[in-house]
This record gives sequence, C-alpha cells and structure tokens, in this order.
Amino acid sequence: MKKLFTLLAMTAFVAGANAQLFNDDFESYAAGDYIGVQSDVWTTWSGAVGGAEDAQVVTNQANSGMNSIYFSSPATGNGGPQDVILPFGQVYTEGLFTFTTSMRVANNKQGYFNFQAETTPGITWTIDVTASNGIVIVSESAVTIAAGAYTPEEWFEITIEANLTLNLWKLYIDGELTGTFSNGVNQIASADIFPVAGATFWVDDVSFDWEEVTVPAFNLSAVDLSGIGSLGGPEYSPTAIVRNNGMDEITSFDIDLTYAGGTFSQTITDINLAAGEYFEVAMGDGLILDGGLQTITVEVSNINGMVADDYSDDDIYVLTSNAIPAAVGKRAVVEEGTGTWCQYCPRGAVTMERMSNLYGDSYVGIAVHNNDPMAVAVYDTGLNLNAFPAGKVDRGPQVGDGQFEQGWLQRMQVAPKAYVSLGAQYDEVTRLLEVVVDAEMVETVTGNYRFGLAITEDGVTGVGPGWAQVNFFSGGSTEMGGYEDLPNPVPASMMVYDHVARAILPDFSGAQDIYTVEYTAGETYGFNFSITLPVGWDIDELNLVGMFYAPNNRIDNAYGIDLDGAIANEWYDSGNFVGLTKLPEPEANIKLYPNPSTGLSFVQIDLETAENVSVDIRSIDGRLIASRDYGVLATTSRLPVNTENYAAGIYMVQIKVGNTQKVLKLLVD
Repeated sequence: MKKLFTLLAMTAFVAGANAQLFNDDFESYAAGDYIGVQSDVWTTWSGAVGGAEDAQVVTNQANSGMNSIYFSSPATGNGGPQDVILPFGQVYTEGLFTFTTSMRVANNKQGYFNFQAETTPGITWTIDVTASNGIVIVSESAVTIAAGAYTPEEWFEITIEANLTLNLWKLYIDGELTGTFSNGVNQIASADIFPVAGATFWVDDVSFDWEEVTVPAFNLSAVDLSGIGSLGGPEYSPTAIVRNNGMDEITSFDIDLTYAGGTFSQTITDINLAAGEYFEVAMGDGLILDGGLQTITVEVSNINGMVADDYSDDDIYVLTSNAIPAAVGKRAVVEEGTGTWCQYCPRGAVTMERMSNLYGDSYVGIAVHNNDPMAVAVYDTGLNLNAFPAGKVDRGPQVGDGQFEQGWLQRMQVAPKAYVSLGAQYDEVTRLLEVVVDAEMVETVTGNYRFGLAITEDGVTGVGPGWAQVNFFSGGSTEMGGYEDLPNPVPASMMVYDHVARAILPDFSGAQDIYTVEYTAGETYGFNFSITLPVGWDIDELNLVGMFYAPNNRIDNAYGIDLDGAIANEWYDSGNFVGLTKLPEPEANIKLYPNPSTGLSFVQIDLETAENVSVDIRSIDGRLIASRDYGVLATTSRLPVNTENYAAGIYMVQIKVGNTQKVLKLLVD
C-alpha cells in the first residue's frame, strides 16, 4: 500500500493554517523499499519508479529513527543513475517557502540536490546545492551565491528559506544562518536529489512548508554584497546593496559591514528611495579575505530615524566566503577567444571585465579575436579554439567562459617556478617599444622554458564592416553587463572593446632555446623584445603581459602591467633577443655608423688578434634579413651594410667575432 502524504492547499495557509505541507522521516517504509513505489508524492526524473532512478530505504544510517534513503554514484562519468524528484505540488512564486532536509555525506565524497522551477523537470534550474569537503555551496548557473560548513560522516541539517515575495533567500546549516541571497530564478516547483559523480550520501527528515507574506509598509532590506571574490590576497572594495522592499519612501539609514572582528559603518542621508528601488553603498577599500570559511555581515538600521522597520528578518545580509589562498607571486592568464560575429561573445566580455575589476593585478585577461578586424592571425591560430566564447587558462585545456573563474582560481593555487616582471622603454618619435621580461627563479629547473610577450589594448573602436557586435542578449531579461539594453547587432559607434590582443611575441610558442642548460634558483634571467608600434595603436591604452612558458606549454607565471607602469620599471639589455643566442661580448672595439642609415652604413671592427667575423641583419621580430661570413680578419676592418632596399624601421645588427658577439640596433629612415 502506498504511503499517503497530503499536500495541503495554499488557501489553507492564506487562511492562517500552521500545519506543515510535507514531512517524511522514512520510518513508515521497510528496508529496501523504493520510495517512488511506496509513496504517492516521491517520483523520479523520468517518472519511472521502482528501478535504477529510484532511491531505496536503508537502515545502516539515520538522523532520526531507524531509516533513511541512500544515494551513490561512480567517481567518473555523469552521475546517477538515481534521480529522485520531490514535487512541491505547484509552482511557488510568492510567499515564504521553506525546505529542510538532513544529510550525511561520506568522507571525500559529495552530496547534491537542486530545485527545479517548473513542474516538468529539466526546463529551468532554480539553485544547486552541493556538499563536498566540508562545505555546502549554493550556486545559480555555476556561480556560488551562499556557503556554509558541515562535518563529513556526520548528520547535518540544511534549510533553504525562500521569501519569494521579496526575493530574499537564506541558507541555514544546523539552524545557523550562513548565507543570504537574491535569486535570478525566483520560483520553486520541486526538489531533485541526484548523486553527481563521486557522490555517497544519505538523506533523512525531508520537509517543506509555505506561508503567506504581506508586503510591509515600511521596510528596507540588505539584499547583496558585491565586489568580493573567491581568492585570498587581493584587496577588495565591497559594495553593499539595499532595496526598499516596503511601500513607504526611505530617506536615510545606517549600514554596517562586519568582518574578522572589524566593522565599517556608513550613514546615508538625503535620499528618496521609492518602493522597489535599489541603492548601492561603497563600504570602503582594502578588505582582504582570510582563507577558508569566513562570515561577512551587512546590517541596516536607524531607517528613517526609526528604531526598527516593519520587517526585521531582512535587515541582515550574511555572506560566507570560502577564499582560496593564492600561491605566492602567482598570476594566471585567461586567453579568451571572441569575435564581433559571435552572438554569445558579449557574455565572455562581461566575464573578463568582471574578473579584471574583481581580482586586479592577480588576473591577466587577453581577448584574442577571431575573424574580425581585431584578429591577430598568429595568436588566433595558436590558441586553436573550436567554440566561442571559450578560452584557455594558462594555456590549459579549452573551457567555456562560464568556467574561466573556476579554472583561474585553480591555477592561482599552483606555485610558480619563477616570479615574472618586466620593464620597458619607448621612443615617441620612432614608436619603438623595447621590453625586457624577467624570470626570478624560485626553483632550479631544466628543459625548454621560454619567454613570451603579449600586447593588449583597451578602448579599441572602429568603423566599417566587422566592427558591430552581434548581440544575442538584446532585449533579454537576464542581466548581461548592459548588453540586454543594447540592440542586435550593437552598432560600431556604440562599441568599445577592451583587453584586445594586439601582438604575441615572438610568436605563440615563445622564444626558443635561449638558456639551454638550466635556470638556477635565486638567479634572474631576462629576455628582450622590440616592436615598432603601428600608428593606429593608442599608447595610453596599451598593456604588456610578460609570460614564462613551461616545457609542457603551460604558462608557468605571468605579469601584466600598463605601458606607463612598465616604463616606470627598470629596463635593461639582457643580451637575449629573438633569433639571437646569448654569447659573451668581444673585447674588440666595434662601431656602427652612420646611424640612422640613409642607404649605406658600416661596421668598423678593431681586432688585436685574428678572428672569424660574420654579420647578420635581423628585423625587430627576429627574421633574418641578410647574412655574410667574412672569414678570418686580423686588422681594423670596415664592413658595409647596404640598407637601400630596407623598409624604414629598427634592425638588429649581430656581429659575431669568434665565439663572442655584439648586437647593435640600426635605424633605417
């Protein structure tokens, strides 16, 4: 016989009834029962009960009584096959909905459930709830919105309280409030309990309830805290967000942010915040997160000079951060593939900008364009993406833009072999930019470690074909950095592109075979790059990214800085250039004149002993233009360099004397 669990009508709650809508402690089942078969409420994703998707009652674990239900899946694959649905009887879009369950998660395993927004599963996910490694994470579209702690191999209680009328959600762990959030999908229809890959967990004491909420006349809610990332180390500048969730106008309030025993307070006056309107409050600079789970609270008070408003439950916003400690000196690179033709690429641009604003100098973002006027063929080909927007983090596997932050956080925990820095000098007349990239070794390493340099530009605009941005998000209800309010396509006159890759030097793979023996811990190694900047590039918007590549082609470490900052750093001649192997300098006196050259210059060498002499001419990017071996010379020699057919620019003149060499720059007008 099926167990009967009555879903009370909503009208009973409007009338003020207090009976719980649903409660199942599994004590009325026998061991081995499939709950979908025995219950008139529980079902499965497909609707087929009593088989692989269904959950069975077990007696080896229980939070109360003797029984619970058990979920498990292999460590690899897509999870399942169990997939149990608890329908809530209708779609809830208003009122206060409360869901509670007890869960026990095995050590080094996971537990998981989600809320579905529609009565038919699979249309819209409301939230995901994952318990893993002692942390419960509530996420929406893979973005963490609340968190709390639990102890593996022990029972704990999870409560999700959703005030759907005010869009104010709360996470409780064992009765303690650990997170407050607003949800993009503010409706609930069912719970889906599913063992993701590597899951082993038990569920007991499942209940849900609903009650009516009347919009208060006088109510200010603390609803969000932005500007705080998931990495320990950077200095964050948090912004508290409040909303008038009542009907009366709000004219003043006090607000406190409390973290790690310290409180930052603001008094806001002379405002006219109407019903439904939001207000942002900058809560200071320099908030640095400690590692692990830490609680940050925002509280509003003294609203319109009153002791309390009409609804105090939403006066406090709680954020439980789980900051990941960064490896010392590490900076990770996200190379994003994008294009003006790509309808979803505005989403990637929004992600890149958000991460740049959030993580500052620790984050290095490069937008590599494909098949549009900003494309750099050698960079686009080297990145070798097959979907857009997508990219690679430190030259790892291709990932979608929704995985940029997760992949970046993982790489930020990997200790680098070297600390990277760079310096530059720039000639405003010739537009010659010279950059030296340094690697200060933390460990002694051998192998094909290499140097690279990327140049990016912000504020890029253009006119003509290919400059308008195709925009899937136009007119949509999902916030997408303002693109939802722009047309499709966005006209070129309205578009400004940031983080645009302008060059990758010497190529995508980096400068090869420079230091062929080893890089020694404690020593600093450098490499010089030079490029004549095209006239169309705005030097005030340029950024330089020095990179140190590992033998496995991953980026070991990087350093990004704007051009002014690079010029302020020390530049020096490392003796290493593209196409040139570092050799000691000769003792011979060597001159190059006239310089600049107008058609013919000379290399003058004063030799004290006979040596073999050769001269190579290379372009600024390392291409060999001309070469001549003069054989053995023993006296002062004057060697011609014919530049009549050379394009104007900077050239490297490499003079080899025996086992030594000297490299001089030659300007051709």
